Amino acid sequence: MNITRRAAFTALVGSAGLFSAPPCIVGKGHYSEAKRARLKVARKRRRVIFVDDNYGLSHQGSDTPGGFLKPRLKPLVGTHVDTITYAVYAHSPAYISKTHPRHYAAAGGTSVTDQAWARHHKALVKAGHDPLQLVVDFAHGNGMEAFAHMSMNDCHDSFMPNLMNPFKAKHPELLVNPQGVLPNLQLYVTAYDFSHKEVRDRQFSIVEEVCDRYDVDGFEMDFIRHPMFFSRCIRGEPATKEEIDIMTSFMGRIRKRADEIGVRRGKPVLLSARVPDSFDLAIHLGMDLKSWISRDLIDIVIAGGGYASNTLAVADFVELAHQHDVLVYPCINQKPWSCDKAWRREGNRALAATWHQAGVDGIHFWNLATPFDPYSIQSQQELVRIRKKVYACLTEVGEAETLRGKDKLYCLDSTVFHHYQHISSEPPLPVHLMPGAARKIPLVLGDDVQAAAKADELAELRLELILHGPLLPGMLTLRVNDQLVTGGELLPTGYAHSHEHRHATDGQSEPHSHVHFQANQLSYLLSAPPLRLGQNEIEVSLQTSRKVVSGPLKLVNAQLWVKYKGGSAS
Repeated sequence: MNITRRAAFTALVGSAGLFSAPPCIVGKGHYSEAKRARLKVARKRRRVIFVDDNYGLSHQGSDTPGGFLKPRLKPLVGTHVDTITYAVYAHSPAYISKTHPRHYAAAGGTSVTDQAWARHHKALVKAGHDPLQLVVDFAHGNGMEAFAHMSMNDCHDSFMPNLMNPFKAKHPELLVNPQGVLPNLQLYVTAYDFSHKEVRDRQFSIVEEVCDRYDVDGFEMDFIRHPMFFSRCIRGEPATKEEIDIMTSFMGRIRKRADEIGVRRGKPVLLSARVPDSFDLAIHLGMDLKSWISRDLIDIVIAGGGYASNTLAVADFVELAHQHDVLVYPCINQKPWSCDKAWRREGNRALAATWHQAGVDGIHFWNLATPFDPYSIQSQQELVRIRKKVYACLTEVGEAETLRGKDKLYCLDSTVFHHYQHISSEPPLPVHLMPGAARKIPLVLGDDVQAAAKADELAELRLELILHGPLLPGMLTLRVNDQLVTGGELLPTGYAHSHEHRHATDGQSEPHSHVHFQANQLSYLLSAPPLRLGQNEIEVSLQTSRKVVSGPLKLVNAQLWVKYKGGSAS
């Protein structure tokens, strides 16, 4: 007997009550039918969610289906990536839309057709190939899910006018009012203001069209690209209750339509949302994430912008979301930003180990750190070499077990990129050091270093501190979990400089100044104990008997190497 997809979906709903996982309270104390259907899909193994932000279109040869898939997506086969999320809309649709035309020239006629991604996109479409459909077919053909991804309020056109969508140019009244914008929020002056129904209708129609016309397994709404939704927030003011309700209603509308589409096609549509680093930061911008979770408006939380990943309070997301059978995937944005400039595989391992220890459901990568090719590479061979190195972590980070016994680099977050400070956790660094005043800094480890030490598996535990300012041997005192650490090796590394923007009290930006620092590295060999799994505390202070030669001393970076015997080769 033939069973229709709709009948299969109905059967799935009916059988969902057999699951033993704790129920999500929806409505008056019971599962909704749609939630029951989605749970079976949501609970499948999904170790790594990988977002391709259209950079596949920039590659040489990506004007053909094979060339489009080869450099960025084909290497994912056989890794921990179980879900490919393809960016379908930022300033213009990357899929073949029936309602939103693709623009290859900005409002005012500025051409972008000479850019590689535009040429390749046009060639694919002209030959009858839809980039999103290519990704969906590739993912499903290789046993992976295919999600669509949308930048919910893209503002690249604020500094790249050749990306200005004609709809924005025609309707400036729908954008945020830039009057009184804070200096660090200038990036968002071309953001839509979601208080306008026309804006919400337009963004809703994109989600609806993609879910309705493509066999996507889910839709990721990226509220970090870009995090501004109401005019008052661009002045640093919190969203009002009315604005918060507007966003919750908007999410409810998307949830309702996605479930309707799921019933029609006999296959649920999961919804995920990439959100700021905490519930408080989210609600300040109008996103009542706690309500979104408790009211079953999303299935997956992509936690954090990824600019202060080591400081992200993952446990807070896990605690609430898991009460409602909502999954949590913390975000690594390109790379751990506090690792040194030479991208570190070990840094991603450390983040993932910490997050698995906190109970997350997997790892989310946004724009995994490969060059913004083809602009920063010398040859395709170089790109292949770099990508192979970068993608190596994708066979490790999706599970705690595959991370055991492998070298890791635990970093402390330092200064956050100023455009994203309003959605990021407060980093513990930099800190100014003054004689007699101890500074305590948290360090969380996902490795049971004491068990590893007892089993004679550790090769080295090395703490490296980078300081700006005059530093003499013996000037710094270090304690780890209240235990004094001695024998630090001081290595002058020359001079560093920064471009500091100073802002007057009236919010106006003053000209930037060049600030030069004497740079030093202090390196300490540690042991376990005192280091331990979970929360640790580093305490640094300057000896009061020592005289600072000249100027302030600032701790700007700190990182801990956890190296295993044989771990570097794995």
